[in-house]
Amino acid sequence: MMKIVLIEENDALGEMLSFYLEEVGYDVDWYTYGESALLSLLNIKPDLIIFNLSLPDFNGHELRIEMQKYYRGPMIMLSEDKNTTDIVQALEAGLDDFFYAPFNMKELQARIEAVLRRGLTKSVSTLLEQKQISDQIELNKEKKAVFIDEQLISLTDSEFKILSLIQGNPNIVFSRENLIRSINDGKKLVYDRTIDVHIFNLRKKIEKNPKIPKRIVTVRGIGYVWKEIIS
Repeated sequence: MMKIVLIEENDALGEMLSFYLEEVGYDVDWYTYGESALLSLLNIKPDLIIFNLSLPDFNGHELRIEMQKYYRGPMIMLSEDKNTTDIVQALEAGLDDFFYAPFNMKELQARIEAVLRRGLTKSVSTLLEQKQISDQIELNKEKKAVFIDEQLISLTDSEFKILSLIQGNPNIVFSRENLIRSINDGKKLVYDRTIDVHIFNLRKKIEKNPKIPKRIVTVRGIGYVWKEIIS
């Protein structure tokens, strides 16, 4: 479940936003003061921050600067005052969207989803572009064999199916449901937890450091992506 930090001093608006966003599937932490939200960023890593331009203890532009010291993800600013200067300043500073209240909740939800999609694409793209030195990996699909630096690595049938799918489609994020379909032969049930176990075992076999994987990268709340290693 994706986490949203909401910073809104208006109790009625904050309660309405929190309730609606939780109803459509988000985990929401609501704060009325900027300082409280800043402190929370030391302990949590939200997928999105939504904050009001006007807060009791912070101007929204000042708060953005402070939050970006701890947080590099997407942000949406809200405002009740339709000031063109504010929206231009916010967007030029790198905010992902700007919304005026009152607003349609469905439209806000659509904008949130669009911002999160862009943020995910950007995050995965950044991971895939980073250069790392590692061993060469080869899959022989006919023999269902995997070689790292010409050394044979033993995989189970399910592990090979998963690895073939994600390694053959780099840059694409596969959900657990996608991976379940790839290994389910129709004769037995496969659960989300089973996929996580297979990924864990794969990492032990092909990663230099399974605790800090460089090939099979987790995309939080979504699934897994294969990262090409450039030597």
